[in-house]
Amino acid sequence: MKRFLLILAILIFGCADKPVEQVEPPAKVVQAEPATVVMPETKAEFNETNPAVYETVAYTYIIKPGDWLSTIAMDQLGSVDDWRKIRKWNYSRIESVHLIFPYDELVLHKFAGTGTVYRYVFNDYRVKPGDTLWSIANQVYGDHYAWVVLIRDNMKYLPYGPRRLVINQRLLVRSSL
Repeated sequence: MKRFLLILAILIFGCADKPVEQVEPPAKVVQAEPATVVMPETKAEFNETNPAVYETVAYTYIIKPGDWLSTIAMDQLGSVDDWRKIRKWNYSRIESVHLIFPYDELVLHKFAGTGTVYRYVFNDYRVKPGDTLWSIANQVYGDHYAWVVLIRDNMKYLPYGPRRLVINQRLLVRSSL
């Protein structure tokens, strides 16, 4: 307690000896011009099979039942070790590398000119009495768990949410997954 009072006294009385300096404001404030930063050019990773191609394009991959990041890397990128790249590209979507879910979407990158553009063909489906997204997914895709694809494709057609379908409501279904 005595030490505390001694330190407090030194701070109070020791600082009182110094006069307070008066600082006058500058006469005119000059606003500086914004700086231009030049970033060095960066290239995509070197592709050993086609060294002339440096530009990559992003595309969406739908996880299939039984997929692992390593099998996706092997099938889509050509190397099992590229699962780390997939994790990096989809860091916010993949909480654990050991836990990925069927029919979720991943963003993958391929070198320009090495991939083909694939567009899904959508068909109309009219909701019947007793239909749920679960039953429609099983009927159309052959897997109940593909209901997440139906939600993703039909968000604007589900005004009451995915739990309430209306008879004769129009839904879009993909011709294949």
